Amino acid sequence: MAVDHVDFEVQEGEIFGFLGLNGAGKTTVVRLLTGQLSPHAGQATVLGKDISKSSKEIQANLGLSFETTNLYEQMNAVENLELFAQLFGIRNFKAMPLLEKVGLSGREK
Repeated sequence: MAVDHVDFEVQEGEIFGFLGLNGAGKTTVVRLLTGQLSPHAGQATVLGKDISKSSKEIQANLGLSFETTNLYEQMNAVENLELFAQLFGIRNFKAMPLLEKVGLSGREK
């Protein structure tokens, strides 16, 4: 496993796609940024914090969309969002503002 000289910034509210060839290191970078792996050299910073020292705090503020479906297809979008919010202990969760933010209002079913 080796990732060398990866450097990018994602601004608040920005939707970022991380693309590349098979074996290019995309999964390794995502695992580093989400705290699933620790860097052997260099550093990974998310939300201004070092992922090696603040992974739990950072993880509470991350959202990812994976290559394969990670949803329950028998449930609609609102039900899926509410389930995952409940699983992650998010209180007073409102699905509709999130769906509106990504242009999916009116398609929540």
